[in-house]
Amino acid sequence: MSGGYKQIKGHQGNNFSEDNQPEKRRGVSLISKLKKMLKDNPDRVTKILEAMIRKAEDGDLKAIEMIVDRIDGKPTQTADITADIRNGITPIVINFSE
Repeated sequence: MSGGYKQIKGHQGNNFSEDNQPEKRRGVSLISKLKKMLKDNPDRVTKILEAMIRKAEDGDLKAIEMIVDRIDGKPTQTADITADIRNGITPIVINFSE
């Protein structure tokens, strides 16, 4: 076999192929099931949101972060990359900011 790969007896090959993905095997993805469940039961959405708000009010940082991210959007991260070539040496400076 070319490429240095050896076929192992009884091995099924790449288990991560497109045809072996959970949504392909089951026909419906977890996300679509969740969307349908919440669409069919709008009271559950309200309960979930109220629970998240309560947690944020109690100081749960993850709940606060999730609420702020959904209201204002996640902050974008930018990178300023500078290269200075001298005597064949290339120092690179990377500055990250939000």
